[in-house]
Amino acid sequence: MKRKNIIIGLILLLTLSCSDNESTNLPPEKPIPWGSASSTCEVLRPTLSWRCSDADDDDLMYTLKFGESATNLTEIATNLKTTEFTFSEELEKSKKYYWQVIASDGKDETTGDVWDFSTVGNPIISVVPSTPIIISPKMNTSAGNVEFTWSVVVDDKGMENITFILNINGEETEVVGASTKELTVGAGECTWFVTAYDEDGNGAESEYIKIVFE
Repeated sequence: MKRKNIIIGLILLLTLSCSDNESTNLPPEKPIPWGSASSTCEVLRPTLSWRCSDADDDDLMYTLKFGESATNLTEIATNLKTTEFTFSEELEKSKKYYWQVIASDGKDETTGDVWDFSTVGNPIISVVPSTPIIISPKMNTSAGNVEFTWSVVVDDKGMENITFILNINGEETEVVGASTKELTVGAGECTWFVTAYDEDGNGAESEYIKIVFE
């Protein structure tokens, strides 16, 4: 009897150890447009964006589902490497839409909530800013004064209409009228990206860059 109890105890210990070592991916969150009863979109070619992270810091790929019913969504984009999607064609006016994002690290999938937004009857005729392209730094570099540089984006009202948000490990810095910013960075791992916003509220987000400052 004692031998049997020891074996059962070992099995339970192994099971708990395996469970503790497995990290569950976090579901997509913080949608734009926000999923609420008052969430409206004033442009017909909106950029949908979200936030997502992986507990093991694995690279993530996304599948976007979209439709006019919360229970009947269709995949409209797969293998997305960035946390945003801009429609190539205009949506309809005064209509409610639903969307959902599935994140995968190649081993596990996590599914976000079903979000929704409505288009307005008199939409703003505006061109969504193009996606900022990260120029530097894209590789490991020395800590200290670092110049972050990205490409100028295209907008229907020109560069003066664009505000950039430089995000470094969750700390945001507003950059107006330029596509570069010099900051002092300490040693350690860093994730940075840039979001471009125009005065109509349209946005476009760059890829996420992970580097180490030595």
